[in-house]
Amino acid sequence: MRRSCTDLDCCNSRLRRLFERYGRQVARRPRLFVAVPIVVTLLLAIGLVRLHFQTNMEILFTPTNGRGKTERAELGRLFPLDSANDFSPTRQAHAVASAEAIFTAAPDTTMMSDRRRLNEIRRFDRFVREYTANETGASYDVVCAKMMNGSQCVIDPWLAHHRPGLHPLAFPVTKEGIFIGASIGGVEFEPNGLVRAFAAVRIRYFLSNASAQAWEKAFLDATNRFDSPHVRVVGFTSHSLEEEFMSNGISIVPMFVIAIAAMIAFAVLTVASTDWVRSKPILGLLGVTSTFLGIISAVGLLTAIGVDMSIVIGTMPMLLLGIGVDDMFIMVGAWRRTRVEDSVETRVGETMKDAAVSVTITSLTDLLAFLIGMITVFPSVQGFCLYTGVAVLFDYVYQITFFAGCLALDGRREEANRHAVTFRTVLPRKVALKEEKGTAYRLFCSGGVKHNGEIVVKERYTHPMEKFFAVFGSKLALPPVKVVVLLAFAAYIGVSAWGVAQVNEGLDLHDLVKDDSYAAEYYDKEVKYFVDYGPRVNVLIDERLDYWDAKVQSRVMSMVKQMEDTSYVGRNLTEFWLIDYLNFLRQKGHNPTNLSQRRFVGILRKHFLTNRRFRTYNLDLKFGLDNSIEASRFIVQTLDMSTAKRKQGMMETLRHVVANWPVKAFVYTPEFVYYDQYPAVRPNTLQNIGIALAVMMIVALLMIPHPLGAVVIILSIVSIDVGVVGLMTYWNVNLDSISMINIILCIGFSVDFSAHITYAFMVSDEETRNGKMIWALKELGWPNVQGAASTILGVFPLAFSASYVFRTFFKTLFLVIGLGFLHGVVILPVLLSLVGPKNKRRRSDAEKTSQMSDSLYKEDPLTAQSDVKLSKEKANKSIRVNLIHTETSV
Repeated sequence: MRRSCTDLDCCNSRLRRLFERYGRQVARRPRLFVAVPIVVTLLLAIGLVRLHFQTNMEILFTPTNGRGKTERAELGRLFPLDSANDFSPTRQAHAVASAEAIFTAAPDTTMMSDRRRLNEIRRFDRFVREYTANETGASYDVVCAKMMNGSQCVIDPWLAHHRPGLHPLAFPVTKEGIFIGASIGGVEFEPNGLVRAFAAVRIRYFLSNASAQAWEKAFLDATNRFDSPHVRVVGFTSHSLEEEFMSNGISIVPMFVIAIAAMIAFAVLTVASTDWVRSKPILGLLGVTSTFLGIISAVGLLTAIGVDMSIVIGTMPMLLLGIGVDDMFIMVGAWRRTRVEDSVETRVGETMKDAAVSVTITSLTDLLAFLIGMITVFPSVQGFCLYTGVAVLFDYVYQITFFAGCLALDGRREEANRHAVTFRTVLPRKVALKEEKGTAYRLFCSGGVKHNGEIVVKERYTHPMEKFFAVFGSKLALPPVKVVVLLAFAAYIGVSAWGVAQVNEGLDLHDLVKDDSYAAEYYDKEVKYFVDYGPRVNVLIDERLDYWDAKVQSRVMSMVKQMEDTSYVGRNLTEFWLIDYLNFLRQKGHNPTNLSQRRFVGILRKHFLTNRRFRTYNLDLKFGLDNSIEASRFIVQTLDMSTAKRKQGMMETLRHVVANWPVKAFVYTPEFVYYDQYPAVRPNTLQNIGIALAVMMIVALLMIPHPLGAVVIILSIVSIDVGVVGLMTYWNVNLDSISMINIILCIGFSVDFSAHITYAFMVSDEETRNGKMIWALKELGWPNVQGAASTILGVFPLAFSASYVFRTFFKTLFLVIGLGFLHGVVILPVLLSLVGPKNKRRRSDAEKTSQMSDSLYKEDPLTAQSDVKLSKEKANKSIRVNLIHTETSV
């Protein structure tokens, strides 16, 4: 009689029959199934000629729907800036090309503010200009951004206004009204508030010419060549970040080679044994090859259709190696559970019936996790999930074609009792001992089960780790051990929850370069000396206002005060044409509150904006045809941008302030494009987790048709996610687009570890909860170890990377795998042994065997004819093992 859906098998029984028939076809034509994936891979590899790396940091690591990008476009529309004629560093919408240098004293224990060291800065300026002109053929005067209608280069305020020996200085604004807060750092003050000494100086060169990038390279070369016993200089350019980020990819190539070697060794050794016929070292190597074919096919296909690659995606092959080798372990394990007396065709069919469904479910959960991960606003995450998801799909297809064909060919070798390495026919160990073969022969040559075509060895292959996990499970069943596990679990949840509350959000730009890079040194000094004053923020009033009206003037000044009253904006550091113009009018003897529009605008345009001192304000006003002021802006100075929370708080506070103004206004600085990641990363992560939990709940219900089982799996996923996010706080990892990738991985891998242990517990025929738990660990403990070890081994070289990006990938993936493994083999077994469902009744072995045989006969006579050859006791054991391993994978 056909079983009902409550028998836990209705969802996959058809797949099992389908894969068994498919496996028989593979066994009949193994070379075809091996050759086709190779040909497909070679064809798709042609797409690699279109391989293009995306290196633009803004595109990769900022939200696609970031508000800063919209505000930038609006600023560009209202006040377009021409870097070749009228450029102002504080008023730019798109950051122009630039080069910067930070000077510190040599030795570092001294200060920069003596005449000798300050003279070295001017000597450096002359050296750079001469050197770059010789190297590029274009002087700085040719490539520089210009102001005053293109009549002169934009000059760094420190170089333009400071003269060595003019002390003491007013800070952050000099007596001449020049803001130098971004030019000197590590300031020490006199009792009267003037500057006594400072530790660092920063100067900037702004560029506009098409040959600017060549000038930047020459600039960096000049900073390396500049020799001074008194100062140390480190340079940085607008292309440094992209170039150094690209060098990150080159830095992991040796690690990738190490990972490949380690994975090959692990795969070969894990499937090898002292039985030199049933040992499968070459098959292990082919399992790694199958994964490589999938990676090449995925990358070739996506690059052929124009999908950009990025350095972040460079970690994908290491991850796929672990996933692919894991699938290989499942299929080899299923082969070893088949009966040695059956034909190769039957054994491959049984293997595919047992393992292919497991591989299908595992690949499905991983693929779903990556598809869900693409629902994000961070292109770096989208690209990684797309490439990895497609690679998982190809890996799955090649496992059930290429590797299945290799398995069939290896099965023919095993059936002929040939050596796993030399392929020569050898004797089974029992026969070799009987014929008194030498010790070397018995140790390195003998094996197999056949001699002269007859089966002489019939025992099933049993891995020693099955016995270990049976003992381990019996120890977990002890009440004192359960108490210890539950207490440890409660402590883990508490510590993780506190870590979640303390997690830092966002990816700082200095995290994208290697630790030993010149760019890293530059960022370190910038953070050390130049975070007291942040970016200057444009405040734009996109509305026609009657600025000559006293009430409007009062209202606008009130808006400025609201800005300066926040903890993020400096008082009396605002750069506003209206403030200076009103003072100008008073100095000229005019009453600013008693002028007509014509008089107010006339003096503004003819006298104030033509004054050399105030000429820059032409960039802050947009006049209408009737001489009305259609739009204007002022600039505020932000304070203390030392942490990501301060940066996010500043941006959100200023946006909130202008949103409540009675006029249409917005705030913008180029840094906002990057700051937009801070408020976006948490909701995006929660969104992905929420969608994934809903999807995985459906998958869990299909895999384990028991409500309690599905609930346990979802709670396990939540627990692992909380642990990963919380514990990474203690490991100095931020919640950013890099760690978000691994949290997405966490969803799929959590199902791999948790669902199958739960499924095994549910289908176990043991009467007690402890018995069901021990049986589940005995069957699945070793596959969990293999899966965890293979994945960690694949990414372990990244732990020694000099890059935060790749170290973060290793750290978060290590937490994902480590916590998933502990949940699967320790926490879940204990919880299930306490609250899991018991078997309502236990049918007799004969009854179960009879019902199962009838069902299988109706569903597939070939399978039934094979199974009825077993004794009732042996048949029941085989059916139970097949049922559990249908869903077993890591």
